[in-house]
Amino acid sequence: MSTQVSLSFTLFLTSWFNRFKTVGRWQLKDGLLNAEITKGDNRYEFAVVARADLNIHSAVEYKNGELHSYLKLVQAER
Repeated sequence: MSTQVSLSFTLFLTSWFNRFKTVGRWQLKDGLLNAEITKGDNRYEFAVVARADLNIHSAVEYKNGELHSYLKLVQAER
């Protein structure tokens, strides 16, 4: 049995010089948090693997279809 929850969002991120509209989609499916984010001309995709015993989670991020970074995400509250 598969469980799936979806959320769409729009963010505006302000840097020193530019304002980027960021749009994306998050989906919780089979225990993974999958995210797709578009910012400017770039598209980011990552899947977060959660740990039940710690508040630090891991993800591998792709930028425009190429491996970009390994992420550590910290849950601030339980």
